[in-house]
Amino acid sequence: MSEPSQLMTENTRSNLYVALLVLSQGKKWVLLYSTWRHGISLSTLYRRSNLCPGLSLLGSNDTFVFTNTPGRPVIYRPTGVNRYFTLCSPEYLALGGGNHFALYLDSDLLNGSSLASETYGNSCLSHTKNLK
Repeated sequence: MSEPSQLMTENTRSNLYVALLVLSQGKKWVLLYSTWRHGISLSTLYRRSNLCPGLSLLGSNDTFVFTNTPGRPVIYRPTGVNRYFTLCSPEYLALGGGNHFALYLDSDLLNGSSLASETYGNSCLSHTKNLK
């Protein structure tokens, strides 16, 4: 990694690393966006990560969502039910879909939610369904 993470332990990073595609595993992880360094702004996150800020669907069957719980993260891969991997909007960022988003963050990145999604077959990814 380009610098130590304040959110992720080395154990979590190692477990996520092996979940990546083999082609991605040899790459160095570089911090593209940090609320502490770059401010709390979805548009800044989009700009720094080269994501399109207009309404767009992104992703592939290689994507996943995970919980960052103590011990070992639980990784949820696409179920194949739909292709709602990532939805980028100027008003929000959402991962997964179907009846609910696996992860939803509003434009100020201060509020969001996590519920079971059909895309990943995940349970709630956070301690509570509403993130504040």
